[in-house]
Amino acid sequence: MSSTLDQAPMLHAIMVSWTESERGWGYRPDGVSLHISSADAKEYIAKYWSRMPKEVPDEYTRNDDDGKSIGVTPELYHRIRESKGSTLRLGPGEYYQLVEKGSIIR
Repeated sequence: MSSTLDQAPMLHAIMVSWTESERGWGYRPDGVSLHISSADAKEYIAKYWSRMPKEVPDEYTRNDDDGKSIGVTPELYHRIRESKGSTLRLGPGEYYQLVEKGSIIR
């Protein structure tokens, strides 16, 4: 049995949840983006929406929130930090694997 003291220290990150919308099919989870700071998350979201057309496309992804604070392992924090814009995009499969592994604490 492991205790909390046996676990690696967690570092702070910001997680934004995303949902894909497809005309005629509906909605489905589209993973998450992980950011070092709230400012990085806000910038990522703003850049994403600035590239969208004025008309609603048949298929697009939308953020479900502006980000929430989570804990991540030092290894995952390093992956986020080394990613372009200090942002790491994860599909649903990889996200749930990292949660199950304990690399992300929601």
